[in-house]
Amino acid sequence: MVRAPGGGWHLRPFPDDRSLWPASFRELFEPRRYPFRPAAEGGHVAFPRSSEEGTAFGTALVNGDEAALRALASRKGVDPEPMVRLSRCAHGGYRGFKVCVTDMTEVEPSYEYGWRWPGGGTGKIRTRRVIAVSDAGAMLSDCNCWHEGVSLDMQDPDGETARKTSFSSVDFYPSGDLFSALLDIPDYPGGA
Repeated sequence: MVRAPGGGWHLRPFPDDRSLWPASFRELFEPRRYPFRPAAEGGHVAFPRSSEEGTAFGTALVNGDEAALRALASRKGVDPEPMVRLSRCAHGGYRGFKVCVTDMTEVEPSYEYGWRWPGGGTGKIRTRRVIAVSDAGAMLSDCNCWHEGVSLDMQDPDGETARKTSFSSVDFYPSGDLFSALLDIPDYPGGA
């Protein structure tokens, strides 16, 4: 964290060479604490969803209902295989953990309150609430990606912003690199 020009603070990115990162931060991603194995193969599927689809997707995933997952994928026009693979890995229990990641690197903040306030600014905020399925090298995510034409105002009393930003994502990472996988927040499906 360093002083921002004009007052306030901002985060300075870590260097690409991870050995130069502070040890206290590197320890957060120790494999013994948060194991994340490489996936046998990569895969990604993301689709906008309504609350009904979210419920149907979750139920089918937990119950191992491959027919329902394939039907949902067909309705959404996406590849069903990542969802089916995740269901097979997660069915009957799994070793994993939950985490939330927010990326505001593409936000130009507002200074209306006298400090850097992302909520009043412009650009893209990307949030990913993850259930990591460690043994599969997979992440099941509930994502929100604010994009051009969508206000960054966090107030959403009628749910309009959620309908334009919320989607589900299933991703497999052959690298086995947990930190990189967490930072790989997908864009809103369809390139909105």
